[in-house]
This record gives sequence, C-alpha cells and structure tokens, in this order.
Amino acid sequence: VAGHGDEVLAVEGWREDLYVLSRHGAPRHRLLWMKGGEASVAAARVVVPQGESVIEAFGIARDAIYLKTMVGGVDRLERVALGLLGPRPPQFVRIPFDNAISQLVTHPGVAGALIRLQGWIEPPAVMRVEAGSGNVSRTPIQPPPAADFSEMDEVRLYAPGHDGTRVPVTLVYRKSTRLDRTNPTLLTAY
Repeated sequence: VAGHGDEVLAVEGWREDLYVLSRHGAPRHRLLWMKGGEASVAAARVVVPQGESVIEAFGIARDAIYLKTMVGGVDRLERVALGLLGPRPPQFVRIPFDNAISQLVTHPGVAGALIRLQGWIEPPAVMRVEAGSGNVSRTPIQPPPAADFSEMDEVRLYAPGHDGTRVPVTLVYRKSTRLDRTNPTLLTAY
C-alpha cells in the first residue's frame, strides 16, 4: 500500500477508510484518504492540503477529523467536519491558552475529542472538545496543580531572522517585573 517514497508519517483506519498523513510533495504535511482495498497511496485523495500550519498528528472521531497543527512553535487544534458531501475545510478550535498539545485522543465511534495540553505558565490539563460547537472544557482527569502561577505573565513576540523568517520568542516573567532592561535574563534557544 505504501512505500518509503510515499513519506507516510501516520495512518488511521475506520471500517473501510484509511487516512494517511504524508509529507510527500508537502513539507508541512497533508492528509489523504483512500479505501482500504486500494493498492497505492498514490491513488489517495487529498482531504486536507498542505497549508500555512504544519499538520503534526490527527485523530478520527464520529463528527470530524481533529488535527494537531503547529504555527510558529505553538500547537493548535483544528477540526475537519465530516458530512455526506465529504470533509469540509479545517476550522480552528479556540483553546484557552497558548500551548503544547501533548496528546490528542479520539475514537471513530465517539463524537468530539480529548486533548492534553499545557502552556508556559498553565499547568497540564485534560480538556474535552465538544462535537459540533467545538467548545473546550476542562475535565477532572488531571488533578489541579500544587504550584501557583497566578503571579506570572507570558508574552509571545516574533524576532526577524537573518533571512526574514519570523522567529518566535516567548517571555515569561513575574507580573511585578519592571520591563526597563535592568533585570537579569535567562535566554534559551533551539
């Protein structure tokens, strides 16, 4: 079905459908669909083409395909509604804070999704994404943290790289910090 040249990153199936995440001809990845009996990924149809965000992972639910995407180093969640006329364009799902989505859990027989996320100053949380509305709510699965980050602030900036690429910069500091260049700074980069 797939060879090394197809550059397949992930495969999920439900009944006779196979969904394939591929980077072949799409450096930021694309999602393909094919029937289980088809002989080759080359015959698959594009469900989600390559866009501005990188598609890192996906999960199939009864109502939609949920996509974990990344833009500028920040993970985000998108959903592709499934219908009688086929998949619709991806829709952005608003989550409560800038984050890293460490886990995306779906089941083809159940609508909606669960995500585990955490931010720079937000503790880990398991959130439920409701089908249809896309509303996100906290679940009791992850216990509340012992640490208190209410006195911290986070700011996302972008610095121009030598080639014009926007490089994300996240500042984390105590809310009472005066931003007057007199404070010690710890800078880490990758």
